[in-house]
Amino acid sequence: MGKNKIVLLFFVLFCGLITACSTEDDWTYPPVLTSFLSGQTDSEGTLSSIVLANQERFLVDNEEPITGLVKDTLYRLLGVYSVDRTLPQPTATIYSLQQTLSFVPLPIDQLVVPLKTDPVTVKSVSYSGGYLNIIVSMLMKAGGQVFHVVKRSSVNSLLDLVLFHDLNGDEEAYPRTVYLSIPLMQESLTAGDSIALQIQTYTDSIQKFQFVYK
Repeated sequence: MGKNKIVLLFFVLFCGLITACSTEDDWTYPPVLTSFLSGQTDSEGTLSSIVLANQERFLVDNEEPITGLVKDTLYRLLGVYSVDRTLPQPTATIYSLQQTLSFVPLPIDQLVVPLKTDPVTVKSVSYSGGYLNIIVSMLMKAGGQVFHVVKRSSVNSLLDLVLFHDLNGDEEAYPRTVYLSIPLMQESLTAGDSIALQIQTYTDSIQKFQFVYK
């Protein structure tokens, strides 16, 4: 695909990678954490480690390995997990993972279609570990809606972003949630610069978010 082509990332329903469970009726989860994280696979396509926003790394220590992934690949995920820091090499047990849409912001002059900002409901926007993490919900029926993050400008120590959302002819019927985790490490930012994001909502208002790059 040429560099001037927009990458159309279609929302896929129920794109969770795993859900762990037990056959024991009285089994309960230990204390768990939920966060965006990076997951690394090994040469056989098994999830081997995760890295949190603070760059803390844990070996995956599930009783049943998480397999069937692309080998030697870094995934951006929303995970539910517990950790054990008592070992020389800290480990993590994964209970569920949700793959995110993760891509570098697309410069607005590389759009080959008009900028679309069909509305969504904002659930969460945060910045940590070099990633802009976005959780939104929208109404859909058949799927095929398109999401991206567009870079409108990057001047005067400000990275100005907007959420691209195209209904793409889909009917608005049922609520669904989309998870995005946008890497910003490749942008020409220095500590103290600002990151701005605008998202069109169903109330006809634009929600604005601003973060300091660290």
